[in-house]
Amino acid sequence: EFVAVVEARAVAPAVSPMDDDVERAYDHYLALLETHAAVDLSRAILEAVERMRAGTLPPVAATHLLVDEYQDADAAQVEWVIAHAERGAIVTAVGDDDQAIYGFRGSLGYRALADTATRLGAAILPLEVNYRSFREIVGLGARLVLANTPRVSKALRSSRGAGGRMTLIPYADADAELEGLVSMVSAEPDQWAVIA
Repeated sequence: EFVAVVEARAVAPAVSPMDDDVERAYDHYLALLETHAAVDLSRAILEAVERMRAGTLPPVAATHLLVDEYQDADAAQVEWVIAHAERGAIVTAVGDDDQAIYGFRGSLGYRALADTATRLGAAILPLEVNYRSFREIVGLGARLVLANTPRVSKALRSSRGAGGRMTLIPYADADAELEGLVSMVSAEPDQWAVIA
């Protein structure tokens, strides 16, 4: 929880007030950084952005930036990308807002894509064809991600056609699910890959 506070304060110093214990811990953290002449990554990125915008630090010497997994970018990283675009770099950001899983550490998910497109006057081009999975898997996934809001509108489809198989096994709770999974994997250990 404290790391989340540190990262939020680094990218948005005017966040809502913290309780006294967290505020004291945060002040102690800042004092430790100063004592050890250290800086955390988010602060380093924002300082680079401020210096680029002030003209005291040149941007990366590149005419083009390709940023992958952009849904995982936090506010400081988005500002770094935009600062380069403002100085003439052509930016292509690739990301899947339906795979945004790092919100706990400040990633912006859909907002990274949408805010960057708005601020730079860029287009969002949905990539709707899945080349990895069969139609049954893509279809179920497409139905599940419709619950994600906000999100880029896209009509997901498989290039591979039919061939996948999905089985839904309901369990009463997480312990029962784990026991069931261990039982199935133990019965055929060479037939499984568990993705969680």
